[in-house]
Amino acid sequence: KIELTCPMRHLGVILGALFDTLKEIACNEIKIERAFISRIKEGTYSYLLASSIINFAHQNGICVCCEGVETEEQNQLISNSDCDYIQGWYYSKALSEKDAEDFARNYKA
Repeated sequence: KIELTCPMRHLGVILGALFDTLKEIACNEIKIERAFISRIKEGTYSYLLASSIINFAHQNGICVCCEGVETEEQNQLISNSDCDYIQGWYYSKALSEKDAEDFARNYKA
């Protein structure tokens, strides 16, 4: 068995540059994609990172949308992280424009 260690010394520099770039291009919303959300479970690295991204974005006036939420657990964790928008099959399958309008009009949270 081989163990590899990956130093993360430059993570702050990378994230700082990313958010500086988002501000420079007047980004007002970021989306965390399904591939990332699908790995979220309570207490995992993915969950802690997603929560941190949401918190950091909010501190910089940026809204966050998490896409690909498919389970009750994912929905609960993302909701508890104060994500602004949540989308995914947990709420509905993909809809046509008309069906999406009807869904939005009749949806009860």
